[in-house]
Amino acid sequence: MKTLHTTYFSKLNCIQSGLLLLLFIVTYSCASSTKSTDSQKPKTNHKTFVYKENGKEYTMQLYFLLIYTKGDKSKLTQEQLQVLQKKHLSHLDSLSNAKKISIAEPFDSKPDDQWRGIIIYNTETKEEAESLTQLDPMVQADALRYELKGVWLAKGSTLQ
Repeated sequence: MKTLHTTYFSKLNCIQSGLLLLLFIVTYSCASSTKSTDSQKPKTNHKTFVYKENGKEYTMQLYFLLIYTKGDKSKLTQEQLQVLQKKHLSHLDSLSNAKKISIAEPFDSKPDDQWRGIIIYNTETKEEAESLTQLDPMVQADALRYELKGVWLAKGSTLQ
């Protein structure tokens, strides 16, 4: 007999796997409509490889996918949460300005009540993404928790 805990995490792992698969499909379909140019060639120490298909060449880069999940807000007042949210958004804005993140968005309709948002880090290492996440005021206050995974995406891809 499955416990509620086991069932919940099985469902959560299934949803997360589905999200990663969807992200790969979107990236692959976006990559098929992008042209390979010299400007897409890596100019950093990011992990990359070249992928060729149907006469087209794509530079794949290792990015880091972060999924924010619900933290423990029970010890925080509404006023404290409002201040933390402003600091959180300011932190994300500074990361965007520094070109450390490619995407940072909240979920529109959450797959479950635990998920809060997504970030795609454009950092050279998982450790760098982890350290930037640890600087987030919402994470420091345990109002948000997270899971961080590596994901290969085509450089220069755009969402359509």
